[in-house]
Order: sequence, then structure tokens, then C-alpha cells
Amino acid sequence: SVSVLASSGCNTLQILPAGSLGRSYQTVSFWSGRTELLGVVGFIAAQNNTLVDIEIPSDSEARFMLNGIELSKYNPIARVALEELDTLHFVELNKVDFSGIRISSNTRIGVFCGMVGSIQMMLPMNAWGYKYFLLPLLSQNPYDIRVLTNESNTTLSIQGTPCISDCLIPSNVTVVISATKPIMVVQYFLPSDPSFNDTVSMVHVPPVESYLSKYSFITQNNASVHI
Repeated sequence: SVSVLASSGCNTLQILPAGSLGRSYQTVSFWSGRTELLGVVGFIAAQNNTLVDIEIPSDSEARFMLNGIELSKYNPIARVALEELDTLHFVELNKVDFSGIRISSNTRIGVFCGMVGSIQMMLPMNAWGYKYFLLPLLSQNPYDIRVLTNESNTTLSIQGTPCISDCLIPSNVTVVISATKPIMVVQYFLPSDPSFNDTVSMVHVPPVESYLSKYSFITQNNASVHI
């Protein structure tokens, strides 16, 4: 078995193996108003005759241009046909939060999203979990959290912070999030200087249910590593 990473500067993208891809996803993005960087959504087909459906939530202010057609809450649904290894990406035009966009397919696909300079592969909904530990990095910088739900009447239990919506969590605080139904959790590590928007780091937090008993670590030359 192998692990594949794509790295550019201080940002690293973990590539999910084909067997871990799914058919249903939601997008996640950084907080509205915190950055002027463009939001990006993209996907890649693993098989021929792939049909991808994209649906914008009715309360979203996000706006995309897809194959010459504007996609927004006023024209919320689009379908794209792809063949094996075909890729497609589109940029969010309003520079707003575009979390919660639903992407579904008749076959397994890989979905990427984030802000330019900090993009990650999305976890399919069947890989979401019920409990998450969010650990601070060894720095003085605060971090931010985004939690996505897929089912109505999902109850969250949060330890370590009074809020998880557009709030900064001090760099020395560990947060535990539990849910009654599957959720996805993303952690954003912020720069010391808020004007340096391109240094925001986006990390998918793995659910406790997916923890393993053995890990290998890959490092760059001359890089400091903290475990």
C-alpha cells in the first residue's frame, strides 16, 4: 500500500485512494468575509459514463459559472457528464461561503474544494463520523472550525468552546465534538497576521471511528515535525 500527497509550498493535499471515493459529497469553505481568495470546487471521474449532479442550497449566496451557465440558488441544479479521468473545476464568483453544496454521482468520484492555495479532497458522506477530537498546533495562532451535517435533527455536543460558528478558538484549547448523526468536521489554522490570507491551512479532521493502531509519517527535507 502507498500514501500519495501533493505539496505546494506549505500546503499539502492528501489524495484519497480510489477505493475510498464515494458518490455523495458536500462542499466546505472558509468563513465569509475572512478572505478575498477565490473558492474552488472540482471533481474527477473514476469510471466512464459518469453523471455528476450539483445542487446549490436555497439559502446559499454562492454563484458559479459552469460550462457557460450560471449556477446559483436561482438556477440551483446542474448535471455534468464525464468519462474516466475527466476533470472539471469551477470558481465561486461572489467570494462568499459556499459550504453545503451537494454533489452526487452515479459512480464513484473524487471531489476537491477549498480556497485557492488551501484545497483538500472532500470525504464522501459514507466516511463521516460521530465523534471528533480537534487538537491545536504548536503555535500561537488561533483556529476555526466548520461542522457539516447531512440529516435533520442532528444534535451536537461540544466540549472546549462555547461556539463552532465563525469563532476563533485559542491555540491552546482542545475541542471534542460529538453528534447523534454523522457529521464532517474541518479545522482551519489561521495566520498570526489576518492580512496573510494565503497562509490559512485547511485540515480534514478524521472521526474517531476511523482511527488506526499504526501510522507512518512523511516529511519534507529540513522540515520540523511535531507529533
